[in-house]
Amino acid sequence: MWDITYLNGPHKGMFYYLYLFSALYNRSIVGWEVYEEESADCVSSLTLFRVRLD
Repeated sequence: MWDITYLNGPHKGMFYYLYLFSALYNRSIVGWEVYEEESADCVSSLTLFRVRLD
């Protein structure tokens, strides 16, 4: 399961995006990354990184 959370940046109107992967069984965090943009490329790179670790 994955989620995107908006984090406030240093200036008004600026955000960072926390991409979080958690296990379905116990909801433990199995991967996360912070990006300056919200895009499919960010999700795919984090997903590929997690698959390579397992």
